[in-house]
Amino acid sequence: VFFFFFFQAEDGIRDPLWSRGLGDVYKRQVFKDAATDQQYMRFANVILHELSHHWFGDLVTMKWWNNLWLNESFATFISHLCQIKSPGLEKYRAAWKYFCLMKDRAYREDQLPTTHPIAAKVANTEEAENIFDGITYQKGSSVLKQLFYLIGEEVFGDGLKEYFPKYQWSNTELDDFIGCMQNSLIKHKVEIDLKHWVSIWLQKAGTNELQPEFKVKDGKITEFNIVQTCAPHGEKINRMHRLVIGIYDKDFHEKLIENVLVLEQDKTPVSQMIGLDEPTAIFLNIHDYAYAKIRLDEKSFAAFAKGLQNVPNSLSRQMILRSVWDMVRDGIEPATKYLEILKIALPFEQDSDILSSSYTFAHAAISSYLPLEFREKEGEEFFNMTLKMMEKEKNENAKKILLENAILFTFSHKNRMILAGWLSKGEALPGYQLQRRDRHAIIKNLFKDREMKQEEKDNLLEKEIAGDKSDDTLKFKLTCIAGLPSIENKEKLWKWYTDEHATDSDKIFEASMMGFWQWEQLDIMKVYVDKFFEVILDVCKKRPTHFSGYFFRCLAPTLADPTLLKKYEELLKILPPEIKARRTNVEGEIEDQKRLIRSYELCRLAYAPKKQSCLLYTSDAADEGLGVDLGGRRIIKKKK
Repeated sequence: VFFFFFFQAEDGIRDPLWSRGLGDVYKRQVFKDAATDQQYMRFANVILHELSHHWFGDLVTMKWWNNLWLNESFATFISHLCQIKSPGLEKYRAAWKYFCLMKDRAYREDQLPTTHPIAAKVANTEEAENIFDGITYQKGSSVLKQLFYLIGEEVFGDGLKEYFPKYQWSNTELDDFIGCMQNSLIKHKVEIDLKHWVSIWLQKAGTNELQPEFKVKDGKITEFNIVQTCAPHGEKINRMHRLVIGIYDKDFHEKLIENVLVLEQDKTPVSQMIGLDEPTAIFLNIHDYAYAKIRLDEKSFAAFAKGLQNVPNSLSRQMILRSVWDMVRDGIEPATKYLEILKIALPFEQDSDILSSSYTFAHAAISSYLPLEFREKEGEEFFNMTLKMMEKEKNENAKKILLENAILFTFSHKNRMILAGWLSKGEALPGYQLQRRDRHAIIKNLFKDREMKQEEKDNLLEKEIAGDKSDDTLKFKLTCIAGLPSIENKEKLWKWYTDEHATDSDKIFEASMMGFWQWEQLDIMKVYVDKFFEVILDVCKKRPTHFSGYFFRCLAPTLADPTLLKKYEELLKILPPEIKARRTNVEGEIEDQKRLIRSYELCRLAYAPKKQSCLLYTSDAADEGLGVDLGGRRIIKKKK
């Protein structure tokens, strides 16, 4: 136990400052259908996060916004730690897998030009609104998890036991917290320079990439190094990491090498690895203690691609998939390779957390990182695979996940008619009764179909919403209508979105905008690329901040196109500095466009005849490259 409860027991928590956010939590967490284990686990985490603010925020409060992380990073880390360790919460022990998924936001934002230190400089309250982000929450909590492992649980706990009584009912700064941790280090006779740690982790932006490099002779490892490089953007510095290495034999038995300290240098030799048998595969960050992007060596990548389902630890499997996904986003591997790995592994996956997260990233791979001409084919394969898995699945939680994703991966008219059949029967397969969320997902999907008659769509919608006047049902209806493949419908909606005199709520607009852009309707949607850039500046200047945020996130064109990239670059030049939130959106979109253009090139090469060339990852920006330069790096073709 790190701290004591200083407050009277409460039946509920209410914060009038966040009443709008509390309403959003209600709609997400008070379930109208039978929820999945993953939904309950996340709900439990929300409660624990808010309870943590009794200490990190109420009992001790940061002095100024530059130390917002003392509130939010701690609440995020401690809430997950409680789920793992607290008696009575055994059902939620998958929290570290959720934590691992959550870090995706941090890695993405930490590689943008807009990244900032965890302990950021904040001039005023308006600026503070821009740091309630993935750096403060997800990266900050990840770095605290690293500190927890670096100095040890007992040292960390004793530091907090000094911090809370000493500063209760007062305001603190970074040095106050670090001082208590340093005192605990001295007490336990642990020699770590925390001031230097603060300098490289809390006061400098950016992340690092770690990759194994080793030599083998006569079946034994003779040399092993961890190579450290800097990811795009942020400070170009190496950092200290403490992590666990997992090594796997041909049967994927997992052997752990604990307490490996990666030094602040380009290569760190790991003596514990010398003399071990040559492994089938290696993974550098078992248990996810380090905040770093992990690169797979060529041999390990090939082994995991074929045998990921044999890795015994579920968090390890998720970490490996996380690493492959990073390699897709960074233009090292095509999205097709990630999808191939999932097609092999998912039919054998027994962990519903992995099942859920894998489908989430598979959908992102198909709908964003795959060129349009291949999306329906890949969607069809995932749909068919999921149907076969549904026929064999016995676990009720996994059934909910499979049904949800069978609907999500339906892109063709033929498969949509299968969904329509499910809707009429009220079930997909025996044992798969459709719930409200399933029916809504099916109807939204059918509304996008080009061949189904409008009268049939309207009848399905009216039957579903009859007598239900809730705001959720209204938003569902608006999303359905926005997805209709009609030129007249799209134009009518666009006029509504861009009418500065419209008085509808931001949430009503958002519900409609979410259904507007459909990649399957590109022939209709192309005209709205230019229209978006014609109006976005006025929207940012004249409409409320929340509205302009919804407008950008829902309606900004995202298809990979060098011409589109130039449009975003030109937009950034004319956006006023005071519209900081939207400038951040545009800079993120520019970065995403570069990644998507490169991903499309890789996928087209992967689908092409194999004789053309091999792909190399290089830092030599002078070489002839494919796609777009990203942080000085390119994918290049090298002739055989």
